[in-house]
Amino acid sequence: MKNEYGSLFIVALLLVPIFFQTNVVSQAVNITGTANATNPVTYGNYKLYAPLGGNNLWAKIVIQSNGVTVNTLVINEGDTKTSTVAGLDIKVVDVRALLDGTVVGADLFIESAKEHIIETVTPCKEGYVYSEALGTCVRESFDPGQLVQISVNLELLKTKFDTLSQISKAIADYYTRKDAIDKASKWNEISNDFRTLINDASNIQAYIRDNRNSLTDAILENIRSMVLNLESKIKDLLDKILSVSVGPISEKGILQGKIAIGPLCPVETFPPDTKCQPTEKTYKAWTIAVYTSDKKTKIAQIEPNLDGIYEVELPVGRYVVDLEKQQIVAFSRDLPAAISVNSGKTIILNIDIDTGIR
Repeated sequence: MKNEYGSLFIVALLLVPIFFQTNVVSQAVNITGTANATNPVTYGNYKLYAPLGGNNLWAKIVIQSNGVTVNTLVINEGDTKTSTVAGLDIKVVDVRALLDGTVVGADLFIESAKEHIIETVTPCKEGYVYSEALGTCVRESFDPGQLVQISVNLELLKTKFDTLSQISKAIADYYTRKDAIDKASKWNEISNDFRTLINDASNIQAYIRDNRNSLTDAILENIRSMVLNLESKIKDLLDKILSVSVGPISEKGILQGKIAIGPLCPVETFPPDTKCQPTEKTYKAWTIAVYTSDKKTKIAQIEPNLDGIYEVELPVGRYVVDLEKQQIVAFSRDLPAAISVNSGKTIILNIDIDTGIR
């Protein structure tokens, strides 16, 4: 982010005194033509190029003489600006530009300035040119039109932020359904953070748009600070995302029911004889376990209370419930039982074991 956007704003402007000696002359020659980055409109000794611009909005006009850039202007469509260096009035009649700012064609109307100021200008330092737009010498590499590309890049970022916000919200909804409230809250927060980044990017775009005709040092520094602040927020959000585990919640379901074992005495009475009621040893004598569907691996052992009630939490999957040790006499019509465990669901399996005691 920093290299892609921040460096575009780091502009050093060197203010130098400019002294003028003026004479006024009147000329009436004018021409029209279409310029772009490679095909200029020629007026006398000057060639006017239009390398960058906004479609139907503005164009950057580069004026060269003998292959050397002598002036750079940023002119809105329909407006006229005077290049005091070249002594020309330049009107941008129409601008046709691509989304990335490349000018396909800028229609220009050029004439000698009605009051042509012939000036003696203190030359800018090597590597600097005089900018009519800023009224001072600027680094030759500085290009106000780069702000258009930054706005385009910000628009692309906004699209990505919107997608990431939706993905984060979907993750939050997933955790909500799994009752993982803490993780759901964090991912909802991340989703909202992406929405905030979209607003911040829109604010930068609006600031660039509102101030494109007054690119002072203060304006450029403000834009630079806004971009660096956005960069910092993106980094903080990435750190937040990395701190939140996206690992899957353990998907589990419940197997529960009641185990009845009997008879435990040759003759049952009513009310039941307490000596004929199941005890902890009774359930251990007829141990029931949960196995993988191929019955090769034991997953869990069922341990009911003295009333025979049991509950086992199992990962999602298919299993077989059966006696751990097959009895010669005892049997159960309920076993073996094939079960399928689903996430968050409860399966009821009641088991009656006939001990064979008569």
